[in-house]
Amino acid sequence: MNLDKHFGDAYDIVKRSLLGWLAGLGPWCAHPMFTHDVTEDAADRFARLLGVQIISIERLDVGTDREAYLGICKRPSHLFLDPDTGLKVGGGKRPDYLFTDELVRLAEARPEFLTLIFDQSLQRGNEENQVRSKLDHLARRGVGGLGYVSQVAFILVGRDGSLVKRAHEAITSQSDLPLSRFVTKW
Repeated sequence: MNLDKHFGDAYDIVKRSLLGWLAGLGPWCAHPMFTHDVTEDAADRFARLLGVQIISIERLDVGTDREAYLGICKRPSHLFLDPDTGLKVGGGKRPDYLFTDELVRLAEARPEFLTLIFDQSLQRGNEENQVRSKLDHLARRGVGGLGYVSQVAFILVGRDGSLVKRAHEAITSQSDLPLSRFVTKW
């Protein structure tokens, strides 16, 4: 994420809303997956905007040890990840993505907690099928989830399907978002 370029945009308002609707499920922290250098001051401002603690301001690039980089996320808390582009099936090194292999490992390490991913990798016109494909892939690996299909899309996952359902209920009851925009797989 390039904080200098995008701080305070409409996507950040959506992120803040989502984290607010999910706050009743327990504490959340964020790993923004910055792809540019960020100052402590800028990160603090972003944390205040999101309403959650940021656990790392380390820069992610193609040479980063991704396992170590994401290792900080294996803490007892719900987690928000904000890759530049979104969630991609498989594994890899591109810094603009979180990969499903990494997401599965994070969910397995924290089975009592949720992970929320901001996903801007969806191509227009086929968003629902793309989200469904990602959720099917994760479900085959034992991770349930839900996706919100929109120009501001997100995916929320966890090993505990009942917790994912509670998150879905929390979001829909507080937001009045249309149920037709959600894709679920638990």
